Amino acid sequence: MKKNLKDESDTIIKSEIVTMIERCKICIFVVGADTHNSPWIDFEARKAKELGLPIFLVRLPKEKGGPPKILKECLIYEWNSKSLKAELTKAFQLINRHKIK
Repeated sequence: MKKNLKDESDTIIKSEIVTMIERCKICIFVVGADTHNSPWIDFEARKAKELGLPIFLVRLPKEKGGPPKILKECLIYEWNSKSLKAELTKAFQLINRHKIK
C-alpha cells in the first residue's frame, strides 16, 4: 500500500501551524492580491478563531485583495506604520489588562 505523501505532509504542516498559533496572543494576517484563496490562510484563521485570539488584517500597499471568507467580518487596516502601531498597541494593552493567555 502506497502512502499518500501529500496527505502526510499536510498533516505535519497543520500540526506545526497549530503549535505556533497556540503560542500566540494575537494573529496578524497580511492581505495580498490572492490571500483569500489560500487554504492555509483559511486553516490558520479557523484555528485562531477557535482559540479566541484577537485577529488583525493588514492589506499590503497597492493591493486590492479581500480577506478570506472566514474573516469577512474583520476590519482590514491599510499598510500605514503609524496607525498599525497604534492599533496593535491598543490590542496588546487589552490583552495584558485581561490576562488573555
